[in-house]
Amino acid sequence: MDSQEKQSIEQACRTLLAEYAVAVDRGDGAAMVALFTPDGTLRRGDLTLRGPDEIPTILGKRPDDLVMRHLLTTVHIRIIDGANAEGLSYYMVYNGRGTELPLPMSQPFSIGDWRSRFVRTEGGWKLADQQIARTFVTK
Repeated sequence: MDSQEKQSIEQACRTLLAEYAVAVDRGDGAAMVALFTPDGTLRRGDLTLRGPDEIPTILGKRPDDLVMRHLLTTVHIRIIDGANAEGLSYYMVYNGRGTELPLPMSQPFSIGDWRSRFVRTEGGWKLADQQIARTFVTK
């Protein structure tokens, strides 16, 4: 695998993570599902959601005035081969309630790791598994 192909895979995986963060922040379950393989899994703590019917349920019933932002840092992509890759990203989430922006800012709601498994499909790179592991939470 040449360096151009490696860069292409890394960029595709980084783009998936950014698109996932935006979909979650917007509460867009359909956009989330489109990023996963049909048998993809989303895990947080003891919760495991599989496939397009279960994955969007992580969004719950959000209030209309909930504003959420995921910030990703330290995105590390490890290419396994031309069809498989893994990622470790640090995330920080801020959230608040209100309709008049900007909202007052407080400490982050949560900080932790995203451990991702990516696969190349006929439709491009997709998430096969996304694990959310909280390291710090606001009490």
